[in-house]
Amino acid sequence: NQGDLSATGKLGVDAGQNAGFDIYSTVDGGTTVDVDGFATLRVNDRFKLYKITLFTGEATNRGAFDRRVTDIAIPLNQR
Repeated sequence: NQGDLSATGKLGVDAGQNAGFDIYSTVDGGTTVDVDGFATLRVNDRFKLYKITLFTGEATNRGAFDRRVTDIAIPLNQR
């Protein structure tokens, strides 16, 4: 992980402070074959999970939490 940062586009949602973000890698035979970004964002006073398209920055709502969630970490090998 070189920690490179590149601007890709806007989320398309008005996210507040205390956001969390993680990237999930799909690995097949020791090689990464796909990556998905996920973020916990506060939008309109609700804490929601978003899938982030890494190439465009677009956020897609995947559901809401019933309480405050400000970070996310996805374990490997989840399906």
